[in-house]
Amino acid sequence: TAAKSPVVLDTPISIPMTSRTAYATIDLILRQGSLRSGIRVGWGMMPQNVIAVHNVSIGGVDVAARDLLQETIDSMPRKMAWHLLLDPDARTYHFNLRSATHVVTDTSGKKVIEFLP
Repeated sequence: TAAKSPVVLDTPISIPMTSRTAYATIDLILRQGSLRSGIRVGWGMMPQNVIAVHNVSIGGVDVAARDLLQETIDSMPRKMAWHLLLDPDARTYHFNLRSATHVVTDTSGKKVIEFLP
């Protein structure tokens, strides 16, 4: 039978509760998850303009990395969506974060993309 691989974001991590940017918080969570799990996780795409200026106060002791990430994302001023993608050649996961959007039809009948609040 094949060995079961660990789920990197389920790895319990500890980060101090303090105020920092969402970018710094997510970066710390990813680094701690990598360190504790032994699986490389790095940044993929991200909306720098949103996460670099929004401050959060997130922390915990022996909390799943996924829970800390979700708490950080839920505190953002707009809805966000994330994906964790595997690059098997590099044996690395890439954390991608984006603003959540949907398509609506404006008053002229044109389809436009709007950010979810």
